[in-house]
Amino acid sequence: MSNPDVVEIIKCWLRARASPEMSQEFEVEDYLEARIDRYFDIEPNNTTYFTTTDEMIDVLEKGGTRESALSLARRIATMMKQREVSEGRRTIGGKKYRGWVGVRRSLYTP
Repeated sequence: MSNPDVVEIIKCWLRARASPEMSQEFEVEDYLEARIDRYFDIEPNNTTYFTTTDEMIDVLEKGGTRESALSLARRIATMMKQREVSEGRRTIGGKKYRGWVGVRRSLYTP
């Protein structure tokens, strides 16, 4: 993306913030949500799927996401709850983990 593209995106964003009518029409895709959809299979009712937040953060970071781990953890939790994915606990290799039931890595992870 070139600098003029970035400048234009910022200008559009500022106009949308200033105008409530435009804000309703102007919606930007959340890059994190798109990456989660690309890197993970999400089926809230599939109890055989299980992924920890740490694993999700690791995959997202390998895929080029540049946010703090705390910010990613919060955003992941919000997205999973919006999609009605339940939190759960599993014992794997003798260790107890907290994570998301119904989420697994897809074949397209970095």
